[in-house]
Amino acid sequence: MRSQDKAIFLEAARQFQIWILVRRTNRASLEYVGRPGYTPKRIDCKVKTADIDSAPYRLAGLVGIQASIRKLSSRARLQRPRIAGLR
Repeated sequence: MRSQDKAIFLEAARQFQIWILVRRTNRASLEYVGRPGYTPKRIDCKVKTADIDSAPYRLAGLVGIQASIRKLSSRARLQRPRIAGLR
């Protein structure tokens, strides 16, 4: 999360006296935030964001095609434990 986004979430939480939980941001995706032609991944999008590139393309930080996402994920990411019922 960018620092300016964090400040907005903190202010909203204070104003409405609520907790706001956010997921960890894929750091590679931050370079695309606010750039024309790139939109955020919708909350109902189940496809993961690539965390590695696939030469000659720079794909880290972008949403991949479901069939290709295993090729676009680092080995460490694929080996992370999963909580039952959550993806």
